Amino acid sequence: MSGYLYATHFYFMQLVFDLGNSIQKCAVFHGDEIVKLIEQEVISLYDAQNIFSEFKIQRSILASVIDHESQFENYLKEEFHTIILSHNTPIPIINKYTTPETLGKDRLACAVGAWKKFTGKNVLAIDAGTCIKYDFVDASGIYHGGAISPGLNMRFKALHNYTAKLPLLNTSMLNNSAMQVTGDSTEHSIISGASLGAAFEVDGVIDHYIKTFDDLQVLLTGGDAPF
Repeated sequence: MSGYLYATHFYFMQLVFDLGNSIQKCAVFHGDEIVKLIEQEVISLYDAQNIFSEFKIQRSILASVIDHESQFENYLKEEFHTIILSHNTPIPIINKYTTPETLGKDRLACAVGAWKKFTGKNVLAIDAGTCIKYDFVDASGIYHGGAISPGLNMRFKALHNYTAKLPLLNTSMLNNSAMQVTGDSTEHSIISGASLGAAFEVDGVIDHYIKTFDDLQVLLTGGDAPF
């Protein structure tokens, strides 16, 4: 990889920022290949400046669902050809969402990416992160919307915060031995309710779309997708 980075250092590249609720990411693309990826709690102006000094970035795009620093956005706008993703950004699909201005940029980007990967087919994109987001694009490229439900850690936190004695768990405690439908302890019961409950939910949503739409493709992504 290091040799490849050196060889392509003098070629123009593209930079993508994804500022999410739990994790923020930025990736340098050379064509369709990611040559550098940063994933951390906060992507700072300093991080962006370091990337721009390392690579010859031709253009960048910022998709954010948080209130990021204006200085960060202004730097991108002033120094580079940067697209700030919004409901007004031209996209290759037709957005039929009745309130497009409220549609999360993460959902919009995921829907576009899913349809580009499976162009001409019905596609359900499932993004398992802070929330579990379901977004459906039909074979003709029309985005219809979807659903939002609590993500795994949000489910764990809700059980702890809205009860007096249930302990606070998180996804780091998930393992095959604990993943049982019938929990034999309070901890295992919480894991069953939160994680397997989410898994059964995902299966149910997929089944609904399979019964309704032909030739359905399902794309699963997000930080909690491995679980």
